[in-house]
Amino acid sequence: RVTGAYAYHLPLTGNMQTMHFGVSLGVFTDRLSAGDINAEPDDKSAADFNLRKAYLDGDFGIAYTNERLTLQGAVPNLKTYLKKDSSNSVGNASAFLAASYRLGKSLDVVSMEPKLTLQSSKGTGTVWSVGTNVITANNILSMTAMYQSNRSSTIGLGLTYQKYFIQGFYTSQFGEQSLPRGGDFEINLKIQLFKQVNIHNRSF
Repeated sequence: RVTGAYAYHLPLTGNMQTMHFGVSLGVFTDRLSAGDINAEPDDKSAADFNLRKAYLDGDFGIAYTNERLTLQGAVPNLKTYLKKDSSNSVGNASAFLAASYRLGKSLDVVSMEPKLTLQSSKGTGTVWSVGTNVITANNILSMTAMYQSNRSSTIGLGLTYQKYFIQGFYTSQFGEQSLPRGGDFEINLKIQLFKQVNIHNRSF
């Protein structure tokens, strides 16, 4: 997928309050690996899915932040609301809500930010996550640990250096008897292209 995103930050009066609005739009394509499908060799559903052309999709999000509190909401995969498609993949997220509260200030040597999230997905129900972010002074280093109700766990590490922010996450899935059965790794790189403005904006 190739996506572009735009965010607008609206400072409010008092206590470092800010409203954040974001929208993304991009081109997506999905494919199934025929060798990994457990079905009849002539299964028409899989063949029809792979014949789909690339399609437009997007996401919308809104957040409120102050010096300590962060409230977030997002509607991903807007295509599923605007156009009904029987081939939409099960597991596509349909709604996301999150709340976190920072214990300590940005200039403290170490502060913590507990967080709770709820994510609703097509065909798989709602998954909740609970965890915390441990942050060093001026957000230079951050460490994240979260546990999800679908028996997966996530650990992450983030580093800020001048205008660069790099962050990595590893998510492990657990099967029977709490034994790991695979995982995913993702990395995020953010580069500040323009002069920084005084907006309270945390990445977690």
